[in-house]
Amino acid sequence: MEERLLASIIQVRRDTEANWTAANPILAQGELGYEIDTGKLKIGDGATAWNSLDYYGLTATLPLDASFDSVQFNGGSGNQGTLSWNIDEETLDLVQNGAVLQIGQEVHYHVRNNTASAISNGTPVMVTGTLGASGRLTVSPMDATNVNNDMYYIGIATEEIGADSDGKITHFGKVRGVDTSGYTEGDILWLSTTAVGEFTTTEPVQGMKIPAAIVVSSANNGTLFCRFQGSYGIHDLHDTSITSPADNNVLAYDSATSTWKNQTAAQAGLLTQSVADTLYEPLIAEANRQTFYRQETQPSGGTYREGDMWYKSDTEDLYFYRQIGVGVYTWDLISTGTTNSDTLDGGSF
Repeated sequence: MEERLLASIIQVRRDTEANWTAANPILAQGELGYEIDTGKLKIGDGATAWNSLDYYGLTATLPLDASFDSVQFNGGSGNQGTLSWNIDEETLDLVQNGAVLQIGQEVHYHVRNNTASAISNGTPVMVTGTLGASGRLTVSPMDATNVNNDMYYIGIATEEIGADSDGKITHFGKVRGVDTSGYTEGDILWLSTTAVGEFTTTEPVQGMKIPAAIVVSSANNGTLFCRFQGSYGIHDLHDTSITSPADNNVLAYDSATSTWKNQTAAQAGLLTQSVADTLYEPLIAEANRQTFYRQETQPSGGTYREGDMWYKSDTEDLYFYRQIGVGVYTWDLISTGTTNSDTLDGGSF
């Protein structure tokens, strides 16, 4: 048999990407075309021009009914960026870095724990600042013992965040893997006003009142549903102006500015009541003031004006102070506790 020798070098068609694109040839079926500046390869089919061919091994045309258990995007490490269907929640799961986001059902924030200790999964947190020019928020366990921190509450840690490390917090949605064995399903958890970074099932009587979560499942590996809500005071309302509040201030409407303002009773035009609860004085000029007394014994030892009234609290009788002679005044009964009268001393009053 005749022996044949093959060439020791096989070369394929080759050129730069720009030249291939400009020429746009049709490669024969099975013919190779190599881009020497990009390292990419195309295989002809005898009919499709170069610019319409896919690069071999880099792209592929998928059928319209293609399905996958999961898809992972480039750029992360480990299983970061993996997208898959969550049968229970009926949504897509996106693996982040220790936390999984249920797309469309949760809101997560990427934050930095700028403290010296780890923040445990399920801990309520507050904003403490930003991380330089990155704009990333820094957080610490929520301190609800100080009511002025109410504006900084942001949500619940949805994974353990190490000291000086990044992590995720849930602003809205479920936080899983939390020890909720001390609670009952359906419990409302309030931010504790006595312990930093803690919850309580008892609504605070005063101070910060933020219902931060609902217990979805009670177990060692339980679930919370975080529903962010701020703690708002009267001073936060858009039509209210509170300035230097003091004891016994009232809230009164000022039509000139269309706002509610804190005022004293006198500024608001209200009646004042004495500490002894016996003397009531309308807020009018002293010279025109009439006084109403409420006590068991007849007023005496003071300065009284004609027209003053005395309500005898034990018998519910009503007296009127009037002049009955030159320089002579007396308390006259005008109504008893059981009957009403509009006559004094048998004459018309």
